[in-house]
Amino acid sequence: MYKLHDTLYQSLTLMQHEDILLTYQAEEFTYVESPKEWFIGIGAVTVAGVVLSLVLDNPLFAIICVLVGGLFAYFSQKKPGVITISISDKGVRCGHEAFPYEKIDHFWMITTNAGIHHLLLKTPLEFDGIAIVPIAPEVDPEEIAHILAEYIPMEEIKESAITIFLERLGY
Repeated sequence: MYKLHDTLYQSLTLMQHEDILLTYQAEEFTYVESPKEWFIGIGAVTVAGVVLSLVLDNPLFAIICVLVGGLFAYFSQKKPGVITISISDKGVRCGHEAFPYEKIDHFWMITTNAGIHHLLLKTPLEFDGIAIVPIAPEVDPEEIAHILAEYIPMEEIKESAITIFLERLGY
């Protein structure tokens, strides 16, 4: 953990003196309003997990079921914040995160089924190795690709199965 924190600190320090090539604001994620049935489903699965854990005499599993159910319900209601994305001669800054070009292996652009564009960065700084950067509707993805291609290669990146699954659920 210390090594990751140290790497992020170095990344932010390296990017202090940068020439901004493109900057825009975008929502952190695409908000999908959850219907009432979604919360009923979360509650039913949570209750079923608690009952099962009590039958199996496993109170720890009951606590975990309640926590997971609560987190799903909480994040289903959470509205996205607006973040600033900057692309400079040193790297990509997304909110408070900085990705210097030295730490990015390559990039790729995707468009979701809903027509929303995302920039994918292959980097060791993220949990699954992929940072997903939102692109605002008014920004041309080809302009971003053109700028980034001067610094890092463009190579196809596949989203993880977990990311795709959570997007379909509306997270």
